[in-house]
Amino acid sequence: MGAEPDYPMRINRDAQLRLVRLALPLMPARARIVFVTSHQAHFYGRKPVPTEYEPIAISTRAGEDALRAMIPELFDHDVDLIVVSGDMIDGTIIVRLLER
Repeated sequence: MGAEPDYPMRINRDAQLRLVRLALPLMPARARIVFVTSHQAHFYGRKPVPTEYEPIAISTRAGEDALRAMIPELFDHDVDLIVVSGDMIDGTIIVRLLER
């Protein structure tokens, strides 16, 4: 696809962490951060994923793990982390790319 090898980590882990680090000082008490992921990424390492999706699953799982590691810091700011995972949806770009 022409993307650099570290592209999935940059968008699925690093960008999430940067956004939270920049936003956290501005967030009011009792705020929530919602991390949206896929079942394939959330359960990566415990359930198989399509080979073509593996870089996305690995990097998105890394993003989730990195945010979970921030829970003590989030707690200090009275901010909750909510993780929502869903299955792939027919007709979306990822499903179409995996069908190629």
